[in-house]
Amino acid sequence: REIIAEVVTNSVINRVGASFVHDAQERTGLSAADVARAYTITRDAFDIRGLWRPIEKLDDKVPAALQIEMMRDVGRLVERSLYWFLRNGTHPLDVAATAAVFRPGITALAHGLEGVLTPERDARFRAHAARLVKAGVPEDLARRVACLEEMGSACDLVRIARLTQQRIETAAEVYFALGARLGFEWLRDAARAMKTETAWQKSAVDAVIDDLRAQQADLTVKALGEGGADAEAKPSVGALLAGRAHAVKRVDALVAEFKAVPTVDVAMLAVASRRLRTLAGG
Repeated sequence: REIIAEVVTNSVINRVGASFVHDAQERTGLSAADVARAYTITRDAFDIRGLWRPIEKLDDKVPAALQIEMMRDVGRLVERSLYWFLRNGTHPLDVAATAAVFRPGITALAHGLEGVLTPERDARFRAHAARLVKAGVPEDLARRVACLEEMGSACDLVRIARLTQQRIETAAEVYFALGARLGFEWLRDAARAMKTETAWQKSAVDAVIDDLRAQQADLTVKALGEGGADAEAKPSVGALLAGRAHAVKRVDALVAEFKAVPTVDVAMLAVASRRLRTLAGG
């Protein structure tokens, strides 16, 4: 087992960087073996090899800078999902069993994603895919890479679908609709755009982003639960917002205020996170 863990850890280092395993241990308090297990689950559940290989085969066919960009997009998905399993899994993680549980939902989401995105996210996805195709990336690969940002929510969505006994496409539609309507997406984008000068500042921003994702997931569960069996996305979102009209109004006012200022800082994000947590608990 120690030899296997060492081999997998070396694979993590080769793919996502020499400092990644150490950073993950520092942030989670878990061992290198735990990081290696989470990495393997992520790789297998998302079929990451099925992305790496065709990107690598584009040598001399597309600009090297574009290949690097696509590899970084894959790396961000791997990092986000790996941390999800580290934080939400039962340790020691059962690699084969966990990957088997998540793989079907992740695959279904990838195939049905275009039908559940908000118009704004769908337009952004299509523009990204079109840019890659224009640069020489095969269309199927371009579409897979273009949706990686949305697929970063896949683990939460699989869990939500299992909790609510809903189709993952329904869970995703509610999740993305709430993200757009209540400003979750905008707040996370603002957080990612912040310049951090110390590891503590980066950790604080990462913590707020994690909190925002958790609150969006909690609201999605509530919306689907309040919608009852065979819930539909739009009625579920509408019912949830109508039942929390006062709290929604306060969130809207806060997000509008943030959008009017040149930059957003960690303190502002913490206030937004607390207000959204109140909404989720309503």
